[in-house]
Amino acid sequence: MLIRRSRVRIIDNTRIKEAEIHHIYNKKAVASVGDIVRVSIKSRLPKSKISRKEVFKALITTVRSKIIRKNGLVIYSSLNTAILLNKKMEMEGTKVDYPVFKEFNKSKQFGHFQKNMIKIV
Repeated sequence: MLIRRSRVRIIDNTRIKEAEIHHIYNKKAVASVGDIVRVSIKSRLPKSKISRKEVFKALITTVRSKIIRKNGLVIYSSLNTAILLNKKMEMEGTKVDYPVFKEFNKSKQFGHFQKNMIKIV
């Protein structure tokens, strides 16, 4: 579960390393897999078109806290990760470079992102 001021790793190919959560767009105070959050860019790679301190919406793809599936399987991730979204709620990058949870792909709102992902866990 992620709260405000949590840091997430950006896993698409926008050349952004890390972002910080500023707002969570749901009624709870925590974000989980499939939630939309507002982030500001904290660190980036050289030659990135996006500068530091820019604000974007992001979609949470994996979290460090445990997720229990219906069949009893408990899964963890070593990182909190997210994908940057533009104003039209489309991916800012073109490809995702890190595995994502199956629970993320079950959401009907963002099922079309599945073609850009390399691995689904």
